[in-house]
Formats: sequence, structure tokens, C-alpha cells
Amino acid sequence: MNRGDFHIHTTYSDGKLTVDEVLEFAKTKVNYLAITDHDEVDGAIEAYNKATDYGLNLILGTEVSTYNNNESVHILGYFKSVDDMLKVRDYLKEKTIKRRIRCIEIAELLKVHYNIELDVAPLMKRSSVTRGSIAHEMFNQGLVSTVKEAFEKYIGRDCKAYIPSNHTPTIEVINLLKEAGAKVFLAHPVRFTKNDPEEIIKMGVDGIEAFYSINTKEDDEKYLALAKKYNLVVSAGSDFHLFNDSEHGDIGCVYLEGELLEKFVKFVKE
Repeated sequence: MNRGDFHIHTTYSDGKLTVDEVLEFAKTKVNYLAITDHDEVDGAIEAYNKATDYGLNLILGTEVSTYNNNESVHILGYFKSVDDMLKVRDYLKEKTIKRRIRCIEIAELLKVHYNIELDVAPLMKRSSVTRGSIAHEMFNQGLVSTVKEAFEKYIGRDCKAYIPSNHTPTIEVINLLKEAGAKVFLAHPVRFTKNDPEEIIKMGVDGIEAFYSINTKEDDEKYLALAKKYNLVVSAGSDFHLFNDSEHGDIGCVYLEGELLEKFVKFVKE
């Protein structure tokens, strides 16, 4: 039976695998997938041009960081064509520039508050620099013993070197993506601590990531009920960044199949 994982990251943002490495592994787990790098479209376009070589069906996607109720809200946009996706490329490039600036500011805070000297040069080579990228680089440079330690002690929420990714209003991004022809989905609502998923749904999203790598069975049922209540299309995503990641899942650990998969694919390609 066909399966689809529609939330995967590559080295274009804060993933550890290149597009080719993702596709090579994904072909053993799923038939459909989406590359959804943070505030970035180039990885998805590269994968789109290569997917058939791996026997895969690729959905063009991106994950955009927004802010609502003093909390980060991630929005997934899925596109039916490269031309539509390119309509948001310049907007997202501006956000990646802001991410690089934030990286430098976080490095300065690490020095001031913790006397930690992070070399940002490797991070500046990335298309999109996230806190995940920074945490992994801190580990690579021997500044922390684990990636989890970087978040818990230094760059996580309420830490002295924490800076949110941006303050772009969620509604602004939803409208932007829709104007470009994208289908808009609420990513991993299970991660909310300050937001009510229904508030975001009422902003006009088309779907919800009801199946997610850290969900419990009860979470799945909760978000499926929300999808039914608001007539939303359902998606599933591992949020893959690297193998054996304590914060996210491996490719294909959760997936859509059967009627749910058919409905999702048909919807995003309309």
C-alpha cells in the first residue's frame, strides 16, 4: 500500500541529510513525500527534479515560521507547481537573511552570558539557519555534550541566549501562501503551549498535521476530530531532521495511507 510522509528537512535548512540522501532512504519507506525546509524552497525544487529517479512522488513544500500569542507557530505550505512555489521565494529569502542575523546575535549572547564562543562561519554557509542548526553546531564544536543540552541550558525558550525566529504574524503567512496558490496546513499542533489550534484554524488553514512523530494515540484522535469539525484535510509528518533524533522522527515513522493519502495528494495538486 502507498504511504506518504509530508514533513521532511534537508541540509537546505537544519536537516543532516542532503536531498539525495533523503530520497535514497525515503524510497525504502514511502512512495510519497514532501521536503519542507524552514523558510526555504530550493531543497524542495531540487528534490522535485530528482524524485522520479528514485521512484518517488514528490509534493512541493515549505515550512514557514510565524508568531502568534508569544509563541512560534509553524505553517506548512504545499504547492502544485514550481512556478507557484517561486512566487514566495523572495519573501522567504528575506526571512533566511533574518535567520543569519539572529544566529550572529545568539552567538553574541552565548559569549556575554555563558562565555561560550561559537564559530558561526559553518552556519553562514547554510541556506536557512535555525536554532536546531545552532544546537548541532554547538555540539560539533564541542561546546555542549548533547544537542538537547544546547536547548535546555543555552538557546531554548527562557534561556539567556534565546531569540525567537521572527515575529511574522501567522495570518500574514497564511494569506501570503494562499495568494501564491499553496494549500496551507497547521504543523505539529501538539507542540503548542500557548496557542489554541482552533484559533489558528480559524485564520483559514486548509489542513492540519494530525499524525506527527511525537503524538500519542490520543493526540492523533484529538486532531482528527478537529479536522472533522472544521472540514480540514489531514496530513502526516515525521519532521525528519536526522536519524535517532529525540525531538523528531525518522522518515516514514508516521504516514498517510489509503483514502487519507489519496485525498491529501488530490487536494494539494488541485
